[in-house]
Amino acid sequence: MRKIDRNLYRYAEDALKSYHDDCERLALLNEHLEAAIGPEPGASVRGGISLAQQDAIMDRKFGNAEYVRLCKRVRVLEYILDTLPNSDMKLVETRYFRGLPWPEVAAALHVDENTARRRRAPKIIVRVAKILFGDLC
Repeated sequence: MRKIDRNLYRYAEDALKSYHDDCERLALLNEHLEAAIGPEPGASVRGGISLAQQDAIMDRKFGNAEYVRLCKRVRVLEYILDTLPNSDMKLVETRYFRGLPWPEVAAALHVDENTARRRRAPKIIVRVAKILFGDLC
C-alpha cells in the first residue's frame, strides 16, 4: 500500500463518515427546492407537474451551490461504495456508518482488531482517497 498525505487520508475518512448525513441533507434540500415551486394555476398535468414546473425545479436545484456540491459528493461516494468488495463494505458500514469501536468492528468481520484497524481500514481509505483525489495521492 502506497502512503498518501495525512490530510488527504483524513478527508477521505471524513467523507465516508459523513456519507449518510450528506444523503439526508441532500434529500431535505431536494424536498425544499421542489416545494418552493408551487402548482401552476389551472394546470392539471398527468404525473402531477408540468414540464415548465420540472424545468423550474431543475433550474432551482442546479442553481443552488450546496445542492450541486452534495450531489457530486454523494454520487462519487456511491460509486466508490459500489466498487468495494463485500468484506470491505462491511468494515465501512460498521466503523464509518455505524461508528462502532474497533473491537466490535473486528468481531463483526471475524478478524483480529489490529488487522481491521491497521491493515484493512487504511487500504480502504487509500482506495477511496485515490478515487477522490486521483493524481494528488
